[in-house]
Amino acid sequence: MSESNETGVHDGIDRRTKYETIPSVDALRMKDTYPTRAYAWYVIGILMLVAADSMLDRQLPALLVKPIREAFAISDTQFGLLQGFGFVIFYSIMGVPLARLVDHHNRPRLIAGGIGIWSVFTVLSGLAASYWQLFFARMGVGVGEACLMPAAYSLIADYFPPNQRARALGAYYVAIMIGVGVSLSAGGLLLNLLPKGGVLLPLVGRLPPWKMTFLFAGAPGLILVLLLPTVKEPVRHELGLTKGDGEGRLSEFVAHIRANSTSFMALVACYTFNLAISHANAAWAPTLYQRRFGIPAGDIGIILGIVMTVGGCFGALVGGIVSDGWVAKGIRAGRFRVTLIGWALVIPAIAWPLIKNPLLSYVFLGVANVAGTLIAASTPATIQDIVPNRMRGQAVAICVLISGVFGIGAGPLGVGFLTDYLFGSNGDLPYSLVVFELPVAILGVWISWRGQKAYGLTYASLARLRSD
Repeated sequence: MSESNETGVHDGIDRRTKYETIPSVDALRMKDTYPTRAYAWYVIGILMLVAADSMLDRQLPALLVKPIREAFAISDTQFGLLQGFGFVIFYSIMGVPLARLVDHHNRPRLIAGGIGIWSVFTVLSGLAASYWQLFFARMGVGVGEACLMPAAYSLIADYFPPNQRARALGAYYVAIMIGVGVSLSAGGLLLNLLPKGGVLLPLVGRLPPWKMTFLFAGAPGLILVLLLPTVKEPVRHELGLTKGDGEGRLSEFVAHIRANSTSFMALVACYTFNLAISHANAAWAPTLYQRRFGIPAGDIGIILGIVMTVGGCFGALVGGIVSDGWVAKGIRAGRFRVTLIGWALVIPAIAWPLIKNPLLSYVFLGVANVAGTLIAASTPATIQDIVPNRMRGQAVAICVLISGVFGIGAGPLGVGFLTDYLFGSNGDLPYSLVVFELPVAILGVWISWRGQKAYGLTYASLARLRSD
């Protein structure tokens, strides 16, 4: 990346966009208006439950590759399309207009609406009678989940002061990883407990076990909606840092991103490449262990649920602590530097599909999950540190749009495509994973390294404005 594209900020004034420093009256007035720590962590608890539920509904198909393929006679590529782009099409596209609402309207209400939508469409996934019905139901899940990330990250930023945000966001990201683990473990338990012949339901008929798991997965969200009225819309902090920031107009947002394009795009690229690898692993790991070692879907779901939960929680918590610690020491790119640790672990961990001992393979997959969450969990705080308050929802939405299409969408589909058309054998799934992930990881390392200086400059420029 060229360093000529960096921020160009001097003495508190961005020369490229001609933003002017203005007195931080709002910042002084709002200094002590953060909610109590107890209530803030209560809200984190609610958001953690919501995040876990969203991942349960999102990741469940990964455990059901075999019955879905058999039911609808589809290929690995078609399943990759279902698990990747089927979900991410509207998840990414709808994130942009919804983020505008996040920046200007009541965020808990937006989250409640999203929960209701994705829960209903998860239930409809279990009632799908064809591949395309299931595909469109997964698109509906994506619509519901599109507002969660921008709204949740924006809320957390207004519930916690800057020096505590990374840990709060790390705790929130723990819930995401728990959701991934729960989706596999709970799905595995259900597959083991449900009658092999399915369950007869009134007005619906007999549903096989894999369809029943979708019905069970959709139910908790309809209950969680009732908790959202206990979450208050907080005061929006750190307004008035730049001219026009109070309104958060699209033109101001575009100008800010253009002025800081190197740092912002390096951050988004790292997040995108990491999601491509993480979602490829999450989508295909259950199938790999079933095909290669003959482990039943119910059993591998429980095992992988534990592996991913432990690794993900460890990575998210450690990343938050290290990130806050480096910022406290005055390291300007401290939050973004965490991604370098993650990428250093990703490279060797990519070997997990090739390891012939399943126990050792679980260990390497766990390391890959630690690495992935170190990178992903650091992203929300890094965005918030280089984007003014009223632009945060839009910044997250752009990140979601790019990472959704080229990360969440491309990861599962790319591996399925390689299996079907390059290697041509289900037994070659391990090679498809490695061939897809290795060049992505190398590119991620390079971009993370090259983006450190630009990110530090952008961070320093906004930090000066906040402290003036």
